[in-house]
Amino acid sequence: MRRLGVKRFLLLGWGIAVIRWLAYAVLPNPNLALVFQTLHGLSFTAFYVASLTFIDRRVPPHLRTTGQTLFYGATFGLGSWAGAIFFGMLCDYSNVRGMFLVAGLVCAIALGGLLLVTPSEDTAFDSS
Repeated sequence: MRRLGVKRFLLLGWGIAVIRWLAYAVLPNPNLALVFQTLHGLSFTAFYVASLTFIDRRVPPHLRTTGQTLFYGATFGLGSWAGAIFFGMLCDYSNVRGMFLVAGLVCAIALGGLLLVTPSEDTAFDSS
């Protein structure tokens, strides 16, 4: 994190996720998916650690717990709920490969958005 910075670490996590989702969409052999599944640990860890570090550095100290609670609720509550419904319906109307292709494209669009809107400056309320 110190070497890359929060923004690059977050982008790394999302970039790895794009690769993983798109690999699932195009792999000819489902057994190869196990190789790409190992990327999940890297992508999730980078996303989660960078997100919490971003909140810690960008949210005033007296609101950090609220910021982390909102992040957690949006990611694991609303995000999980909406993702399960949307991608479940997509899988029903398409197929598993199509669902993973859309997931990769959505993730790539989010990666582009993060690249554009995430500030490069990593320290706002950092007390260290």
